[in-house]
Amino acid sequence: MTKIASGKGMEGPALLSEVQQKQVDDLKNLSGRALDVQYLKMQIKTQADAVALYTDGAKLNNADLRSFAAQALPAVKENWEAAKKIGSKLNLSNTNNGDDLLNISQEDVKK
Repeated sequence: MTKIASGKGMEGPALLSEVQQKQVDDLKNLSGRALDVQYLKMQIKTQADAVALYTDGAKLNNADLRSFAAQALPAVKENWEAAKKIGSKLNLSNTNNGDDLLNISQEDVKK
């Protein structure tokens, strides 16, 4: 992607956004299950956003970007499914059943 972007005179961000940096900082203050849950929630959302981005990218007019997105999309979807599977194993979706120690709802997972 970097090669394609630089060939088009574009450049990606060199640093984390303010939101991304806050997420990293917030993780530094957590440990144990709270860290696992927060990290997985972030990964599930990030991977869902990536699937949407690459799906849109696979429809672009620019042939290079369209091809890149289409080729990468299966791996991006696989990563999203893996994150959701891990989240399920950490009980992120089993709310109000007595097993979910942090009372994480499906709505929280989607955020």
